[in-house]
Amino acid sequence: MTAEEIISRVNSERLKKGRFPTRIIYIHTFFDYNAIIKELSASCDEVLNLADFTDDDILPNISSFYDEARKHENKQILFLSFGEYLRICGRREKSKALGHFPGLWECMQSVDSTTKFIIPLFCDREIFEILTSNIDERMKDFIWCLNRGLDDRRYNIEIYSQDFIGSITPDAGSLKEWLSRWETLFSNTIGGNLKLLTKLYRHAEPTSGLININIYDSPFKYVVSQVSDGDKLKDSYASPKFWSTMIQHLKANQPFSETIKSVLSISQFDPITILVRFDNLNEDQLNAFFIWYKIYESNDYYTWAISKAKKVSDIRRYIRDAVFDLAEIKDEFAEQRRSALRLLKVSYNEGYFEKIQKVPKAEDRFKLLTCQTIEECACAIKMVSELLRSECDIKNILNIIKKIYPDLYEYLEPDCYACDEIMDYFEWYRKCKIINRVNINMPNSIDYNAIDSRNKVIQQSETNGYKAFWVDGLGVEWMPLLLSRAKALEMEVDIVPNVAKALLPTETTHNHKWNARDIKWDKLDKLSHEGIVDNKNDYFLCIAKQFETIREIVDEVERMLLVQNKVLITGDHGSSRLAALAFHDRENRPITPPPNATVHSFGRYIEIKDDARFLLSRSMEDVELDGRHYIVMKTYEHFTQSGNAAGGNSDDNPVAGEIHGGMTPEEYLVPVIVISRKVPLPAAVVSETSKRRGFTYTLSGEP
Repeated sequence: MTAEEIISRVNSERLKKGRFPTRIIYIHTFFDYNAIIKELSASCDEVLNLADFTDDDILPNISSFYDEARKHENKQILFLSFGEYLRICGRREKSKALGHFPGLWECMQSVDSTTKFIIPLFCDREIFEILTSNIDERMKDFIWCLNRGLDDRRYNIEIYSQDFIGSITPDAGSLKEWLSRWETLFSNTIGGNLKLLTKLYRHAEPTSGLININIYDSPFKYVVSQVSDGDKLKDSYASPKFWSTMIQHLKANQPFSETIKSVLSISQFDPITILVRFDNLNEDQLNAFFIWYKIYESNDYYTWAISKAKKVSDIRRYIRDAVFDLAEIKDEFAEQRRSALRLLKVSYNEGYFEKIQKVPKAEDRFKLLTCQTIEECACAIKMVSELLRSECDIKNILNIIKKIYPDLYEYLEPDCYACDEIMDYFEWYRKCKIINRVNINMPNSIDYNAIDSRNKVIQQSETNGYKAFWVDGLGVEWMPLLLSRAKALEMEVDIVPNVAKALLPTETTHNHKWNARDIKWDKLDKLSHEGIVDNKNDYFLCIAKQFETIREIVDEVERMLLVQNKVLITGDHGSSRLAALAFHDRENRPITPPPNATVHSFGRYIEIKDDARFLLSRSMEDVELDGRHYIVMKTYEHFTQSGNAAGGNSDDNPVAGEIHGGMTPEEYLVPVIVISRKVPLPAAVVSETSKRRGFTYTLSGEP
């Protein structure tokens, strides 16, 4: 039928009586729909829009709609938006218990009534035929079909659940808005895509044809439908909120990897570039990173570890611990793991270190350490100690240590910094200190007479002025680390190292040669004596802290060189771990001091009074200082004195503690290192700094 024929039919039925009031008009194109609606609105007596009987996002009040229609008896009433209701709520209308339309179509009235319900249906023929499968023969003439027009435009309606709130911009946010605006939306749409967000999505059904309806009840299903590899995704990988957010980043018809890269703001996926900002990633970015390793596998440690995690919060732990599940720890995996852990804030507890100790190969145990934390450093030192006790060849281990813990490597394998005798002795001493067992067989062949006093070396360094930095307890033991760290300074410097002798006895009281203009730190000496506060029973943690303190010393020197051209580093004395251990060794019997002698420093030296005579042994040195008479131990023997230098120490219970006062090389020899700027500061900078309270250094003091 043509539009004119339909309008003529409507007009001709105005006074026609009959039991069946409902008339259906099939319309195939929206252009034709718009045109005929204008005609019908002019021809009919009343126009009722179902939108006016719909509140927000709830089903229309069909009963009220019918009641209103019945008020207009013997009139022609145009029903608008009824077709859109059938389109959006078609599934519901198919229910015999819930559907309203079949009753409207089949309703009957008085045989003398002229009431007509005119219902135009735009592209709803299929749903109408389903709902009215058995049409009364008397009603077949009440279904009119408008001839198909030339407009073949197609429309896509996407219906979203409320889980999509915030992730899409709908054309209508409720059923009422859709019924009120659908004509305008169809008229204005470009490309024929329309979005409806409604909690009534369950009442709709997917359709295809001139109007395609796609229903998205969850953001996850929508994402899956939009990307080319959606079959790899699982809803359980993330929360509905995440999948909802992903819609804003979707790269349609591309792999989901492109969406992940968009979320992470990267063009190429590199785990290191993500881990370096891991703590600053938002929740969606963390989930995107997590999902990458669920669906895109590669032969690396990151895939091995992260794919085992059940949730995002497990990523750190699995990067740390998944390595223990490997049958073989490859160098590549170990390096990737270390790279990751160095970027992440990961804690290490006792249980973790127990797992490391159970790894069969010693090399593998060291590969698992990053030495980014003091606890890991202590673990590395402890493992080296155990290997040295077992007299294992640690050459291969040292190559690994050089990468993960340079300070420990420099401590055990230092560059040349002194004569062979000094180098050989301190190589022996450092290893003994790490082994942490009594060893009184000193291989000391150092000629002390060939070594200048600290005072003389300092005087020779005063030609152009300097700032003195005194570190209590800084012996030659630490010289390799100091030099190594100083060479790594960012500013260009000249370094002049010297080995010097402290004053005997090697106590601070006798070596207090600094003044108010100098800088003095006590931290290293306190560590040597007392260990870590509240953790004295972790000797290896104490050593790690000593290494850390050496770094802090050089960092302080660098700050000093910002206002000073030259800095001189030295110590008042060193300290001895082996002397502390020997103090408690039953086989190292103490020597009874002469009457009236005063014993000091766990028996490392005595002060003799009243010209008491005492027969010196080869292990003792007779010293006259400031009018006083001392006898100082050159070995690990000691005079009788009570005390607790490192009491209770054993392989299983390493107790911190070092002592000094004697004449062993580690107590007696101190470094004097002059570090100078290659490019001097402007004179005005140094001059201005020197005016401040008589100090040439004003940046910071001891941490």
